[in-house]
Amino acid sequence: MSTQARFAFFGSLLTIGVVAIAGCGSHGKKTPDAHAQAENVVAKPVVVTVADLQSRAVQRRIPVVGTLHGLEKIQISAKVAGRLEKVLVDVGDRVQPGTKLVEINQLDYKLAVDEAQRALERELAKLGLSEIPKQRFDPESMPAMMRGRLVVANARRKAERFRGLHAKNAVTDQEYEQATTDLQVEEAALQQTMLDIRSTQAAVRYQQSVLETAQRHFAETTIYTPPSDFPSLSELKLTGCGYVVARRMATAGELAIIGSSPLLELVIDDALKLKATVPERYASEVHIGQTVELKVEAYPHDVFHARIARISPTIDTENRTFEVEAHVANPDHRLQHGSFAKASILTRAADQAMMAPLESLVTFAGVTKLFCLEGESVREIPVELGVRDGGWVEVIGELPTTGAVVTSGQTQLAAGSRVSIRQPIAVTPALLPTTSPHTIAPVGAITE
Repeated sequence: MSTQARFAFFGSLLTIGVVAIAGCGSHGKKTPDAHAQAENVVAKPVVVTVADLQSRAVQRRIPVVGTLHGLEKIQISAKVAGRLEKVLVDVGDRVQPGTKLVEINQLDYKLAVDEAQRALERELAKLGLSEIPKQRFDPESMPAMMRGRLVVANARRKAERFRGLHAKNAVTDQEYEQATTDLQVEEAALQQTMLDIRSTQAAVRYQQSVLETAQRHFAETTIYTPPSDFPSLSELKLTGCGYVVARRMATAGELAIIGSSPLLELVIDDALKLKATVPERYASEVHIGQTVELKVEAYPHDVFHARIARISPTIDTENRTFEVEAHVANPDHRLQHGSFAKASILTRAADQAMMAPLESLVTFAGVTKLFCLEGESVREIPVELGVRDGGWVEVIGELPTTGAVVTSGQTQLAAGSRVSIRQPIAVTPALLPTTSPHTIAPVGAITE
């Protein structure tokens, strides 16, 4: 309550007390002068200040909080077991795809490669080859097959000759049967040779697979940074993104075990994604591509801009919210993975919104209201609050399109109270404080 209002209030109480004492002194009967004086006291207007309502264009925002995550987070684990020879990176190092990260002892895997190579050479030697042919292998070119076919052809000619001689009784039955049996034996031997060649071919293919597996295991003893061609990178039109080593969980000399804890954790932080939850009632207002303004505690005076890239298609039934994902470029790496962020989603612009000064609001028992000037009295109007714009706030209610609202003295007012407008004190312009333009910042938006 202002000083003038207090003086007016206590003056009214004093006058009323004087009138009451005077009435008592007249044996409870008021004189005509005292009655008129009391009416004047009750009807005395309340001194207030007022300000005009304004109609402005405002930007609708949805306040949210969330956490910044790396665009991608990758845990590097060993694909083969062995003693760690070198860990070539440490926390904070920046690496590009293809960079050598870890070396595992290679001796056992090199011996496995040599063993598989010798076994393959042994199987190739059975086929008369020194290396796997690039073209399709023809079993008929094998010496064993050529010999077998010659033997079969010779046995067939002999059997045919003995058949003719046997018809002329020139050879005995035993000799004819022996020639026929020899032909059958040679034909079976030729078939067995073909099966042996095919078995050797299968053994060659098997040993080739064993060799390739051994070579792959040998190559996996050196771990490199994986490629960063993730789909989400193309959305931000980023190229050549690298990683930062976020965690190192291994040291040279330790034993790497397949399936155990990871050795390193890499994060892509050239761009980050903000994951935030939005109340269900805003589901119809949030769309992919909308701008998001966010701030972090590390840089309280800086505003970073992001764009919504993902919107969850489902609502969480426990807290009635849905998740959005906004991508923010981070070329200078100031933003960090895991940081807490306050943000506001810019949804839509309203052409006209009724704005009132913040000091005109009166809140009691959860109800916010204004006192609008109507002639020499005021009208009490309940309102709801919307977007905040510097020292002004959007008010929603049964308000006139033009008018003034009380900005001081509201504690003495009620619906229909008479008021007297206090005139502003003239101040020399040279004594006025200089102010800088105020940035529009709706309710719940990021403000400095």
